[in-house]
Amino acid sequence: MIINLINLLPASEALQRMRHIPGTRKTAAGSFIIGVSLLAAVAACSPPAFSADREPRVKISLLADCDSIVPGEKFRLGLLFEIADGWHIYWRNPGDAGLQPVIDWKLPEGFSMEPLQWPVPVRLEESGELYVNAYKDEILLYAWVHPPAGLAVSRADFRAGAVWLVCRSVCVQEGDTARLSLPVGSSGAKAGKSSGLFDRYARLVPRGVEDYPFLSLDAGWVESPGIDSRTRVAGISLECLSEGLRFLTGKADVQWFGDPSDLLYSDELEQESGPESPEKLALKLPVRTVEVPESWPQAWGGVLTVKMSRAPGDTLTFALTLRFTD
Repeated sequence: MIINLINLLPASEALQRMRHIPGTRKTAAGSFIIGVSLLAAVAACSPPAFSADREPRVKISLLADCDSIVPGEKFRLGLLFEIADGWHIYWRNPGDAGLQPVIDWKLPEGFSMEPLQWPVPVRLEESGELYVNAYKDEILLYAWVHPPAGLAVSRADFRAGAVWLVCRSVCVQEGDTARLSLPVGSSGAKAGKSSGLFDRYARLVPRGVEDYPFLSLDAGWVESPGIDSRTRVAGISLECLSEGLRFLTGKADVQWFGDPSDLLYSDELEQESGPESPEKLALKLPVRTVEVPESWPQAWGGVLTVKMSRAPGDTLTFALTLRFTD
């Protein structure tokens, strides 16, 4: 079943209504009502009775990376979003406007799930000079699931109810439920037909710099005299230790995706390095609060994506998780 809470509302108007949800940069009323409706629909596990006379822009499927479950052995469970051409849904921090997908997982008794993994998004410009963090075409949001060691059933059934906002020139809120049933075995599980899909999206999940021994990172808050009490500046210094690998420094080559926050938002990255040092990258990130805080959060961060090149046409992209702490 599909919900259309914003039934073909023009994108510029829909996004204006949702400005300043957690993690975005601008403020306005209206997003609270839409956000509560989104969460309530998931909590109820069935969409409310809104018009559903149009083809869905997004289809979902519940997948696993194995063909059977072995008691006590973890596996990956994910929700695949197949998005119609020209449309997009949003990352966990939508950006200037939008709403992240909300998923309500129903696991068998005794199963537990690790945090959801969000592959790195792309930056898109919406009408009204709004920049959003989005997914196009297809995306798999997944997590590791731990079955109990004493599992004593022959099959395990899973359900994921989800709602999302999908936009193009208009915005539509949709929702659906996907189900999956897996047999329970006693020996090692074999890779399922979707295991390659999980591996592909796992490579797009941001990782810590410690996973890249050829990169050296220094990041933290830096002293910036003369700025107001609502602003701090984060400094980021990256150095490539691999000979022949150079940073690309175009605006689309170095991007920042901040963590969702009710309090903080960031301005554009400022690059300090020049072509004379392509193996080094020095950045500054102005971070601001929505209002003057009694105290700043002890930690905040996000994802930095950088592109590097060995030779013309040979480009690598890395997505790094960063934290700035006092």
